[in-house]
Amino acid sequence: MQASSILEVVIAMVIIVFVIGIALMILSNVLRLSLSVKQVKANAILQQELIKTNQTGNVSDEILHINEWRMEKIFKSSNLGGSLLEADFTLYDQNNTRITELKSMIIHETK
Repeated sequence: MQASSILEVVIAMVIIVFVIGIALMILSNVLRLSLSVKQVKANAILQQELIKTNQTGNVSDEILHINEWRMEKIFKSSNLGGSLLEADFTLYDQNNTRITELKSMIIHETK
């Protein structure tokens, strides 16, 4: 067996760095994609809660716990006046990181 020349060692190191770089790019894409799936689920939950709020007419500020997430529902009077309210729904994960937010105008008739 002959000893490796410095050129062979450098070429081997370049190949190893190239393979590791590709592996890290694939890993980052997979992690980014998994966050997107989480955001899609979170958006669906917020949309569902907005529909439920419109149906029930319950416009009180509250904090809900849905699965592993925490949802804050905040209602404010609109600048446009009348019976319009600004609804701000925000969903947080277990680490208190904001996942997504939904802002909407809803009509609330006072009885």
